Parts: sequence; structure tokens; C-alpha cells
Amino acid sequence: LPKVLRNGMIYNREGVLYCIQNGQETLFEKSPEWEFNFSKYMEQNQFENVDAISVLIGTNDIMKYGYDNAAAGIAATMDNLIAMIHSIRAYDKQIPIILNPPILPTNDAYAFGNNFGCRKSCKESRYVGFRYLQAFFEAWDNRAKDRIYLTPMNAVIDPVRAFRQDSFRDGLYYSTVSIRTGESIHPNAAGYAQMGDALAAVIQRLRIEQ
Repeated sequence: LPKVLRNGMIYNREGVLYCIQNGQETLFEKSPEWEFNFSKYMEQNQFENVDAISVLIGTNDIMKYGYDNAAAGIAATMDNLIAMIHSIRAYDKQIPIILNPPILPTNDAYAFGNNFGCRKSCKESRYVGFRYLQAFFEAWDNRAKDRIYLTPMNAVIDPVRAFRQDSFRDGLYYSTVSIRTGESIHPNAAGYAQMGDALAAVIQRLRIEQ
């Protein structure tokens, strides 16, 4: 749920939609039907003359899985991506689609703990993430003939310096300070710039090909 609920907000709780009206929670839809319709999305946002579609894939859908249910979870997540691509193709059969794979959690226990606490281990999350990337690249690599292109964001981002750095005093009797990676999911400004450079390279390739 949103941290702050305001009038007009609609949110999902256990498959039921609720709405805030006059500061009170009211039932909005008991049995909602969900769909991803890219044509409606473009129409509602009044987007026109679009040259390419860039899809940035996050980690929320895959990081909730663990060792025991990784295979089923990854398959479900891939099915959702396939449905999204089909919806984009229904809007435009030839428009280039750029897929940007997720950035995996850094291999730093402190940074991982800042994001996930004790809900799961860094090792388990990276296992699921690498399994997802394997399935992702097996499905979508070398698909230029289908006008589908990949941005290697996960390969170009610095796993240490592209994330927030925290400083710690080394101990009660020390004046020295140590630096640790303090964020395992969201890059800092330098990290986002690296992601942007990778995407820009793919867009430049499309410009040359067209």
C-alpha cells in the first residue's frame, strides 16, 4: 500500500481494489480483471510518432522468489513479458522493441541488508537473479530479425562505484573511516548514467540501421 493514502487513490489488497473517498476506504472493485493493453496506454498518454519502445525490467517480480520456487516464478515472469511484447506488437508490428534486463543486487551483505533486511539471503537472491537472466537471454538474444534488441545494462554497470557508498568509523578507538557499498538495487547518478550510455548505444544502432 502507499505510505500516504489520499483521496482518489485506488489500490490493491489481496486481489480486491479499494478507493479512498473523503478520507475513508471504500470498496472499488471486488473481482477486478487485469490486462496490459499497450494501445490503450499510448492513447491515454497521447503518445504519437514513437520511433522505438524501451522496456526497463525491474527486479520486483523476480526477487520475491527463492530456491524452491525460482523456476515457476521465472516462467510466470517470462510469460508476463511475452504478453507485454504481444500487446506492443498489436499496436505496431514493426516498431523496434528494446529490452533492458534488470540490474542484479550487488554481492555485498551490508548493501543487501539495507534493501532486504533479513527476509532472505544475498546468495539466494542472486541465484534467482542469475537464473532469470539466463532465461531472459535465451529467449530474447539474437532477435534483431524480429525487431527486438537487448541493452546489456547488467554488464556495463559498475557493481561497486555505481551504487551509493556509505562511510563508517572503523571502531571506538579509531579515527579512520571505511567505505562500503550501501545500496544493492538502485544505482547512483553515475550508475544511471552508465545505464543511459548503454541504451543510447542501442538507439544509435537503430538509427544507423534505419
